[in-house]
Amino acid sequence: MLFELIYLQPEGKHYQCGGSSAKMIPISKDNILDEDKTASNFKRKLDDPEFHDFHIYFDYVNLYKDIEKFNLDQNAKTIFTNAIKKAIATLESLLKVVETSNTVWDDESIKEMGIESWNESCPCLGNSYSKGMRSLQIDLIIFGKLDDTMDDSTLASGDSYFVDNNKRPLTGVVTFNSKIDFSNKNMERYLTTITLHEFTHILGFEQVYIANVFNFLKQYYDEENNLHSLITSPKVVEAGKKYFNCPTLEGVELNSYSDPYIQHWNGRFLLGEYMAKLLYTEEEVISEFTLAYLEDTKFYKANYYTGGLMRYGKGKGCEFLSLYCVDKSTKKVNPNFGNEYFDTFRNSKIGIVEHDPGCSSGRQSRAYHYYNKLTEINNMNYLYYGNNKAGYMNAEYCPVSKVIPEELNENYYSGHCSSLGENGKYGSRILYYNGTEIVGGNLRVYTPSFTNKMLAPFTGETYSDHSFCYLSSLFNNGIIFKQIEIRGVCYNSFCSERSLTINIFDVYFVCPRAGGNIKVQGYNGTFSCPDYYLICSGTVLCNDMYDCVAKKSEIKEESYNYDYTPLTTQNITTLGENIDDKNNYELSDNGKCPKYCKLCKEGKICIICKEDCYFLASKTSEEVGCLPKNEVSEAYYKEDSNPNVYYKCAENCASLKII
Repeated sequence: MLFELIYLQPEGKHYQCGGSSAKMIPISKDNILDEDKTASNFKRKLDDPEFHDFHIYFDYVNLYKDIEKFNLDQNAKTIFTNAIKKAIATLESLLKVVETSNTVWDDESIKEMGIESWNESCPCLGNSYSKGMRSLQIDLIIFGKLDDTMDDSTLASGDSYFVDNNKRPLTGVVTFNSKIDFSNKNMERYLTTITLHEFTHILGFEQVYIANVFNFLKQYYDEENNLHSLITSPKVVEAGKKYFNCPTLEGVELNSYSDPYIQHWNGRFLLGEYMAKLLYTEEEVISEFTLAYLEDTKFYKANYYTGGLMRYGKGKGCEFLSLYCVDKSTKKVNPNFGNEYFDTFRNSKIGIVEHDPGCSSGRQSRAYHYYNKLTEINNMNYLYYGNNKAGYMNAEYCPVSKVIPEELNENYYSGHCSSLGENGKYGSRILYYNGTEIVGGNLRVYTPSFTNKMLAPFTGETYSDHSFCYLSSLFNNGIIFKQIEIRGVCYNSFCSERSLTINIFDVYFVCPRAGGNIKVQGYNGTFSCPDYYLICSGTVLCNDMYDCVAKKSEIKEESYNYDYTPLTTQNITTLGENIDDKNNYELSDNGKCPKYCKLCKEGKICIICKEDCYFLASKTSEEVGCLPKNEVSEAYYKEDSNPNVYYKCAENCASLKII
């Protein structure tokens, strides 16, 4: 009998966005400097807008006053400041903006937004009001404040206020809950994404813009009376058709089943998107969909530095959008959705409560398979398993992999494979069988549970900017368990134009491009390779949305074409062994190996040269490379002890001695 784990605790600390609705106050002609003559004279042609670098000004004074007023944690000011600065830098890197009129402000205008004053915060915009926003190269002004009346589950809300004649937001207010708990590790990163989310609402990702200003909203009820709300703007539809491989797609779905404000992506279809209602910290993604929407407003021009991190549901076809994630008659997940949802617990046969560890669908994080037991489900159509057993609320209760609450309540991003996950208390906790079956019964004797941190010396798990989660039961040959379980493990990854290479300790091996279970020399167990494009989906490898923006990583067009056909007969290539000539595998640092090099390792250090080439090295430096044999001149020499390597002659060498 299969054992179904029902996790009885609530989902833990999760960010929820408060209701946001633009007030849409038009600027007054009195606020336009004479140089613009009239606002109508400055009205630009949005069909052919001109864009320039985006400059956002944030007023900290009112926020700092509230931090003192509400006696927040002593680190709150630093955390808020760093989070806001990073959120602003991210948006300024991602977007360019259209010009607007040279608007000035006074305290009376500011008070309409519930802000007392800004005189103290920016002298250049202070008492004289002599300079306008355009003169000061400011495109958007955001005020911050704290509120002690917010519900505990809501940490922030963002609203745009004054808009120009074309309704582009000029000012906004982000309101944070004064009861924010700063005790969790990685709180600054968590608050950064909250802030980025609210800033994006202020930019125009709000219901009033989507539905009223631009008329991008389409709503309908399906045959089971579920309400669907779609963004139908041109670039969003284009992105959706390509991403999901669904040529008939009419729009991309917003959350309308658990949110009174139709201004968040539906996590059932865009799980992990930073503009979903709840932050899914197992995966955080700035997707092409949000950037496409912002472009469709014609207020902004986007740099698509997303790194291809949006992988959930990619290429799954129209049925991913039209079918329930679980067949309600069979209680089974569609096999084509196996990367997105779990179906059964591998460890269910053991007869004891345990989490089944795995990976998030985009492989940013280790996560677990478990159901929540919820006291209330808003729509009974999503009650897939009966008895209030359900998956993740913000994905229409689908069974997606998640970090368990006891980890989330102490550390945000506890399962992440970047340095964020180093603070995790447990990692992928798992029981390993190391005993004998009880005579006459089904139970077995198990060792105490181990964590990934405890096992790292034997598994080679690594946290880094290019580590991703893989399903693995690998242990080096010195460790023997009578039963080895599959679990989620973080490993260093390297992408070339042809191949995905994994690094475990000093072993490098290449995965089949279509994925599949493989053996690795020197290790017990198996390693489950994903499709090449699941990991190598960006022009530069990155596993964190801010890292992708910093590295300016764009999506590789060919990464939309996944192939999950299993290949299990691949010979593993390790350093110093035979190379697969047919596939010409490369091991490189997010790019090609050096010229004439057949195999290289991290840092583009050449290991093996191509045919008809000599390996070159230097006695005086770490410089290495390859050169065609017919180009090797008297500037190189070789030693009998290493006849396959040519060394460069020392600089300023008067004569060359061939040894």
